[in-house]
Amino acid sequence: VDVTLQCVPSFTCFVHEGPMKLDVLVDNLEYLQTTYSNFKAWWVPHTGYVHAFCITDDATKTHEPLIESTPHPNEYNQMILDTTKLQEEMMAVTQRIPSSTPIVNQSLRPLIFPHKKSSGPSYLVQANLTGCNLKGEGAGVRFVACEYSIDARHTTTALLELRDMVEKQSPDLFLSFPVDIRFTSADASLLSPGFGRSSCWIGLPYKRPFGISCEHEELFRLFETNMMKYGGRQHWGKSCDFSVLTFYESMPRFKEIRASFDPEGKFLTEFWANLLKET
Repeated sequence: VDVTLQCVPSFTCFVHEGPMKLDVLVDNLEYLQTTYSNFKAWWVPHTGYVHAFCITDDATKTHEPLIESTPHPNEYNQMILDTTKLQEEMMAVTQRIPSSTPIVNQSLRPLIFPHKKSSGPSYLVQANLTGCNLKGEGAGVRFVACEYSIDARHTTTALLELRDMVEKQSPDLFLSFPVDIRFTSADASLLSPGFGRSSCWIGLPYKRPFGISCEHEELFRLFETNMMKYGGRQHWGKSCDFSVLTFYESMPRFKEIRASFDPEGKFLTEFWANLLKET
């Protein structure tokens, strides 16, 4: 079998990251997406802020004025940033006392997410922004995640509804951070959540400090209901309800192609047999 890998040469990425008000993000979303080759943000619930990442290979676009300037992290802040155990201790408090979540989020946000500029090889920058170093080791407190992709045209409405759901409509509902907000172009894979449309991906975390179990099902179901209103498609590798896959308009075509290669179902696992039966 001959396999051709489509690659591009490594290039230098310039990153300007820092705090940005959520309302500023949604008001300027089109500008941010068209100005930078890659824009993403981490929303910190109960604070009114996101941590924005403006990423470009254009050395003339290394400063984004919508990002608020903050003091560079001093030695104490850097110690906080590098000490996962302290973060876990504070996250554990929110598990025992959920109403403390807003205070913890507001306290940790400026310490963990400082304003800064950096540059480096594209492969290194992207690895760092996904929370892993080049050895593949994860960074930060462990968590359970539920992520959906929606049509990028609905990003503003969906984000504001999600904020209102967490911070206004459900007084007993508290959400840790960061909520990942990222964007991808349309692709052609039939069962890809990004099939056929430019997409915004929104990922909710639920922290598991020191590996303790957490009650996250109610939060995730409310989130899924919100996403489904906008044609949400689950991330296959994260926590989701596999009984609601009928929204994949491409599923009939996928089933047809699969059956043509394996008409007797010899290669179907029990999971896929049940899944395809339901859809």
